[in-house]
Amino acid sequence: RWLLQHPNVCTTRFERLVGSQGGGTTVEQEAEICRVADYLGTEVHPHVMVDLFSRQAVTFFRGQQGVWRDVLSPLQLKVFNERFGEILSEYGYADREPGLFMAS
Repeated sequence: RWLLQHPNVCTTRFERLVGSQGGGTTVEQEAEICRVADYLGTEVHPHVMVDLFSRQAVTFFRGQQGVWRDVLSPLQLKVFNERFGEILSEYGYADREPGLFMAS
């Protein structure tokens, strides 16, 4: 949690980086890439970075916003919300979508 407000940490979100292939927008993706590059004190052409979105990456699941709804069971959602709901709220996720991690 301490990293969220740390002055030497540049925070970002998957939703800002995923771009149009993952349910976001190219404009937001490019802006976020430029913001992070600026924080790092480097120059980067955002179009080059956009191409890094690879479904073949070993750590890649689906790369789309909200896919958790398709894979987590109601019990998993309940346990996750009980354990991490407060943290998610601090990171701004609970307010973005009411009942975000509650089973329907």
